[in-house]
Amino acid sequence: MRLDRHFYLRGAALVSAGGLLLTLLGPFGSYLNGPFHIRLLFWMSNCWIGLLLYGAIIHFLLGRWRSSAVDWSALLLGTLFASIPQSWISRAMALHIWPRLKDHFPSPLLWYGQTIVIGVLFVLIGVQWSIRRQSAMQPEELPEQDEVLADPFFQPAAIIALQIEDHYVRVHRIGGSQIILMPLKQAIGRMNEVDGIQTHRSWWVAKAAVTEVKGTPRNMRLRLSNGLEAPVARSAVIKLREAAWL
Repeated sequence: MRLDRHFYLRGAALVSAGGLLLTLLGPFGSYLNGPFHIRLLFWMSNCWIGLLLYGAIIHFLLGRWRSSAVDWSALLLGTLFASIPQSWISRAMALHIWPRLKDHFPSPLLWYGQTIVIGVLFVLIGVQWSIRRQSAMQPEELPEQDEVLADPFFQPAAIIALQIEDHYVRVHRIGGSQIILMPLKQAIGRMNEVDGIQTHRSWWVAKAAVTEVKGTPRNMRLRLSNGLEAPVARSAVIKLREAAWL
């Protein structure tokens, strides 16, 4: 799953709305803690800090997954981990804002539990929002497969690399790139005329496009004529040697 560049902008809108909602609801007895503007400062600040902590977890994990399937156990562990600094910061902030209530504060462990409750809620909302945004891409936003294959842009001889992007394939040419809705295996099957190799589970590269081989067999990359660097899986190094690429 790929997160678009507006991920944190949408997150900012979400946490701002969440901060206002928490101020109005006053969970865990916070509705008793002083005037509205003080509660707003506390909850809004915590939500923005949470955006950095929980948002980083969502961004890191979802950005690494290649499909729309979500590893909820990994997200839960990430949320538990991010809740540790979130809990410490929010408790320190509360002690600073309401020092007179120190004796009535929950224990650090209970405070951590309360932080997890809110953290899990916001992570679930954030993930579902990202998934819906990803699924919201309408097929008409991309060219039809037949149209792409008929387009001169997709002529195999002009293609230097194919790259997986979620459920799509990005077709790289010297003059730019284009996304098509097609499995990588099927796209590679249409490149029979071109001398090329699948260098990685998410990359296919044309031999003529390789300008430099970088790194070692453990961490090899192919620099292409358009400036991109395609990764080479260790298992593909043998294929490259057999094909006299190295």
